[in-house]
Amino acid sequence: MSHRTAVEVDHVSKRYRLYHERNQSLKASVMRGRRARYDEFLALDDVSFEVREGTTFGLIGENGSGKSTMLKCIAKILRPDGGSITSNGKISALLELGAGFHQELSGGPTRPCWR
Repeated sequence: MSHRTAVEVDHVSKRYRLYHERNQSLKASVMRGRRARYDEFLALDDVSFEVREGTTFGLIGENGSGKSTMLKCIAKILRPDGGSITSNGKISALLELGAGFHQELSGGPTRPCWR
């Protein structure tokens, strides 16, 4: 059995800007200029782990703990603000809740095979 690393996450951080007000028009945005007030939200803070080839891995945590953000970074949907993610092989993203449970959405046969 091979013990190569399939995915390596090294000191990954991701932050978002949460704006206090939303500009309702182009005029409002020009008048306010670059003075938009925001708070920074740190979704991922210095996260590191590795997944070996042939192993099963799961991310478990409370709502808002960064599970989907981490999966999106691994799948290259989002770019991390710091750190690096290395993957060997192909990665497919199934991030939608219920993906794989509905026959028409799972890529499986749409009618029973015994007909």
